[in-house]
Amino acid sequence: MSLVKRVTTTTALALALAAPAQANQRHTWFFVNYAQGKCSFSVKTPEETYNEIYSFGAQTGMTVNRISPNDVDKDDNGNIHVHMTGTKDGEFFSMDFFTTIRACEQYIKLLNVKPSQARSGDIN
Repeated sequence: MSLVKRVTTTTALALALAAPAQANQRHTWFFVNYAQGKCSFSVKTPEETYNEIYSFGAQTGMTVNRISPNDVDKDDNGNIHVHMTGTKDGEFFSMDFFTTIRACEQYIKLLNVKPSQARSGDIN
């Protein structure tokens, strides 16, 4: 194998191995658990949550508003905050997702979030 071909093959292999790692990079997400007044780990991304509510929400009386660029903030430290809104049985609801537990906890402190009582019959 010529040196040029070996270098080209090695470079192509390195790029092929590096690309999927970047493409599959996934954030860890936390959400404001308003019922408990604290941050909780989210097994779903905001996008997955949106898609699930959008697809199946009608069965549970939920609608969700499209997430716009104005609903996504990124601070100087790279922390991402996604704000999602919608309705459940005709009443407004809000969901807030963060890429760090610290940013989530700061948000709770800033807004003075306290545990809330769920409506009668609400199992969520």
